[in-house]
Amino acid sequence: MIRNVYAIAIFIVLLVVLGCGGVEDTLTTENINLVQDPVSTNIVEIKESTYDSDNEVAIEDNLSSPEDQVLNEDDDTIVGYIDVIGAYELAINDVYNKVLNSIVHVEVEYKSLSNAYTQQRNSSRGEGSGFVWDSKGHIVTNHHVVASASSINVIFADYSEYEATLIGSDSDSDLAVLKLVSKNDLPNPIEHGDSDILKVGQMAIAIGAPFGQEFTVTSGIISALGRTIQSVRGTFSNPKIIQTDAPINPGNSGGPLLDKYGRVIGINSQIASASGSNAGVGFVVPINTAKLVVPELISSGKFDHPYLGISGVTLRRQIAESLDIPPNTRGILVAQVVPNSPAEEAGLKSNEIKTTSGSINYVSGGDIIISVEGFPIRSMEELLSYMSDNVRPGDQITLEVISFNGKTRDVNISVGSRPNNQT
Repeated sequence: MIRNVYAIAIFIVLLVVLGCGGVEDTLTTENINLVQDPVSTNIVEIKESTYDSDNEVAIEDNLSSPEDQVLNEDDDTIVGYIDVIGAYELAINDVYNKVLNSIVHVEVEYKSLSNAYTQQRNSSRGEGSGFVWDSKGHIVTNHHVVASASSINVIFADYSEYEATLIGSDSDSDLAVLKLVSKNDLPNPIEHGDSDILKVGQMAIAIGAPFGQEFTVTSGIISALGRTIQSVRGTFSNPKIIQTDAPINPGNSGGPLLDKYGRVIGINSQIASASGSNAGVGFVVPINTAKLVVPELISSGKFDHPYLGISGVTLRRQIAESLDIPPNTRGILVAQVVPNSPAEEAGLKSNEIKTTSGSINYVSGGDIIISVEGFPIRSMEELLSYMSDNVRPGDQITLEVISFNGKTRDVNISVGSRPNNQT
């Protein structure tokens, strides 16, 4: 507005000057033109600059576009996280709803001597978990849950309760089978997975009754495969165990470990904990072991494990060097041969010579098993796994061994059954 007033004032002054005439008129006219052009041009430019919504838009675009991009990226990332979390939650919820009706809370009552002098017998209680194995009324749980039980009560998610009887149990695999006394319309059994194709890191879901809080779901991953743990009676080892960090506590025992599809991949069995509560290291009997053991428990009430009658240690470099054999030799050093066992009858020799390597003492001098049926054996765990998967009592197998004199020989063994009274 001020500029417009200023331009009008100049225009009036110029009109007055034009009234003087003469040569100065021409010069003045040229000056006017020169002045007017810049003025008029400036006026136009001023109008364009006041009409500079385009510039404002451009400036706003330049400022807003990067912000929009950042916001969009953040939004997409957040949405992506939410989608992943939502999918994870949905998967757990779907599995829980899919199998819940087929999982049971197992209550056990047994009698024990509370006082050796008065011989008074008090009723004691225990609890665990289990799941429907088949359509014939069979429930699978852990051996240690129902061992020495005088009565067993099974509770379903709808709070219906049924008496159950123990029809078969195996302490070495820590598996047991119950049969419901009266229930006929059982829920569908949980689909059995394949524990041989599990991968470390995949989702694992446990459902059970930790501390008596029935039908609780926890989740984690498969932490490791092929672990070996002691059996319940402590005499033999249980191979091919699954390790998981899905929280497992007292009361979870016997419940299923499931994959993301709701298939049972193992039976929760033990935990490694100094406190007795979950420490992120749970041990699970693989479903493929149950597929082998459970049918025999149903048909005969027991399971016969293959038996050689040896104990051994994985051959380590220090031991190999002390025996003057190549340090890269892999196998099992036979530490003990049980008297009257299949191994003794076949002529396997145990260690009898004590040697020292550095600060460690070794017992050496016995046979070293390097293969079974042509399958290379690198550790005691591999031998146990091979025997569990491929060998049954009564089978004939051939072990390749390195004798204490360094020579290789074959040992033919007739496999026996594990004795019940061996300690």
